Amino acid sequence: MRLGDYFKHHKRILSKNTPTSHKRALGLQAKPLQFKTTENLRAYLTEISKYPSLIYLDSTAHEEAALSQIFKSCHRDSLIVMPSIGQHQKQQQQWKQLKAAPEVSVSIDLFHWGLLFFRTEQPKQHFTIRL
Repeated sequence: MRLGDYFKHHKRILSKNTPTSHKRALGLQAKPLQFKTTENLRAYLTEISKYPSLIYLDSTAHEEAALSQIFKSCHRDSLIVMPSIGQHQKQQQQWKQLKAAPEVSVSIDLFHWGLLFFRTEQPKQHFTIRL
């Protein structure tokens, strides 16, 4: 799962609640930018819109207005990673709402992780991969 290194994201923006094991799995050696809530994530909209960005959203409640604005700033080199998408009903509902956003073109459900891509040249597709 060395996603950070594979996609060569210049900006890595993580929730302050990100466990160390998840940082290792994402291949995050450098100190990433951090936020407490999705509302605080808005402070990084300029970086998200200019640079290839990996954004790690934890499974806490997300404010829809903030996420909508963040999704609009994402581009073809942006990736949103969300952990624990299949563990509880609430997280499954959040995942369904996020992948249904019009800006999201590709979603990959890995049960324990969810990946959202914003590739405008690709038709909307949803994949489920069970290991």
